[in-house]
Amino acid sequence: MMAAVTLYTAVALWGILCGAVVYEHLAIIPVWASHPPESLSMWKGPYRIMPQRFWIVIHHVIIVMILAAVATNWNNVARNPIALTGAGYVLAVLVPTAIWFVPRLLRLTDPDNDMPADVWRRRSKLWERLSLVRGAVVIALIIPLLVAVEVRA
Repeated sequence: MMAAVTLYTAVALWGILCGAVVYEHLAIIPVWASHPPESLSMWKGPYRIMPQRFWIVIHHVIIVMILAAVATNWNNVARNPIALTGAGYVLAVLVPTAIWFVPRLLRLTDPDNDMPADVWRRRSKLWERLSLVRGAVVIALIIPLLVAVEVRA
């Protein structure tokens, strides 16, 4: 029973993550990346958006739930795609996010950046394109979880 609960919870959280990735790439990123520094108004002032509140929490909760799903399904060899999803998430998403995406995002969305506008725009568009690839990986990584759900305990 606990194995199914942790797995279904991991799938639900992953679905939330996928929805947030799609939302960010449709509604948020194209706006700020369109014409910095002028397009950065959402990142400054007392009413600025603060998406890190969501992203930091969801990543930590997903890590915990993936680990719980792996642990509670450990004896079910057919459900090993859960481990693949967890490993893929860390290697393909979290490591590049921490090392490259977040530091560059913080620089690109800093309204007080001293970068020349043309360089700023090019780098913002590159960030956006690479983030789309990262988003596709996040969405693709739900497949092993869904495969694991189909396997009976």
